[in-house]
Amino acid sequence: KREVSPMKVLLDVNVVLDLLLYERGFQASASDALQKLTHADCQLLFPTSSIDTLVFILTRILKSEKDSVSKLKNLIDRYRIHLLSSTGNDFFAIDQFSDLADSLISNSAKRVSSDVRVLTRDATFDSQELKKLTYEDVSESFTKVENIPLLDLSREYHLMMEEIDHAL
Repeated sequence: KREVSPMKVLLDVNVVLDLLLYERGFQASASDALQKLTHADCQLLFPTSSIDTLVFILTRILKSEKDSVSKLKNLIDRYRIHLLSSTGNDFFAIDQFSDLADSLISNSAKRVSSDVRVLTRDATFDSQELKKLTYEDVSESFTKVENIPLLDLSREYHLMMEEIDHAL
């Protein structure tokens, strides 16, 4: 039996900002997308090369670097996000780019797998030929009736048996 590897999804900085900052107006969409991806056992990735930029932006809004770092750590832990580092080879593999930071992030993700998807709201994100996902794509792709688990009544009965006996 062949093991199917989980989908790997690279998170753009804007997605993480959407999750952490209600003011941006996309927190519900971003949260819903990440919950669906997590529920589908997707492996979420975030580039370490973007952490300083993210913390800088958060600190300007939250007025505290300590709070910014804490919020980011909590988010990484909550969604079990894997941190992805960049190497010199990732940099040298960039031949053409429209945005150097996006290209570096994308090439780092390609090192993990050529099937990585990029979750972004940025239509101009330089994904270096990786497929892009939007919040809408995730919502449509991961909403299926067959994903709803059936209620196992015998299991539920055994879990509640003691309470039922005491009630009688």
